[in-house]
Amino acid sequence: TFLRRRTIEAHLTAIASVLGREAPDLVALQEADGPCLWSGGFDHVDWLAREGGFGWHVRGSHVQGRRLDYGTALLSRLRPADPLAITFRPSPPTPTKGFVVATVEHGGHTIDVVSVHLDFSRSRVRRRQVAELAEALQARDHLRVVMGDLNCDWKERGGTLRTLSDALGVEPHAPDAHEGFGTYRGKARLDWVLTSPTLSVKDYRVLPDVVSDHRAVVARLGLPGG
Repeated sequence: TFLRRRTIEAHLTAIASVLGREAPDLVALQEADGPCLWSGGFDHVDWLAREGGFGWHVRGSHVQGRRLDYGTALLSRLRPADPLAITFRPSPPTPTKGFVVATVEHGGHTIDVVSVHLDFSRSRVRRRQVAELAEALQARDHLRVVMGDLNCDWKERGGTLRTLSDALGVEPHAPDAHEGFGTYRGKARLDWVLTSPTLSVKDYRVLPDVVSDHRAVVARLGLPGG
């Protein structure tokens, strides 16, 4: 089933409204559509950037075909540098995933911001993808903020989230908490913001707005020495 552009834009307008209310400096998106038949023939990330007042955006296409073009993306009010988009190794039968990363300067600090989407079905594939992510970021020796749909929680048997935390030197906020932190179907905590230890978390919320099958996470961070 393909939606009319008018219907698609109404949905995007609802997302833009939430972004306008929350006024974040950075937004990480997953399963963000580029121009294709499924998306109505236009770039949803570019549309959200323009409507939301974000001066810059970065988009990576991890699934591409005649009818599909989607992946991860970043919207930013801060000028990004050194953008990189990586598609993970194929993981049949599930669609390929990947990440985008860019570097921003804020308050005298250099920060790598990442939007990532991991496989939904197998912990071993997720761990392999984390290894690919860590290898790609190895040469980028900056503070880090990793945001995305990781398709796992802190207590997952395969330990994907712990592996990511150790490999990238980032920490989740209140990793064992579930009440009020569910992002998928009410209870599952699949979406995360992880940060370098010197970045403090001033506020961390899951929004009630239904603009996707997942709930959005908002984190307000403090810079080192701030």
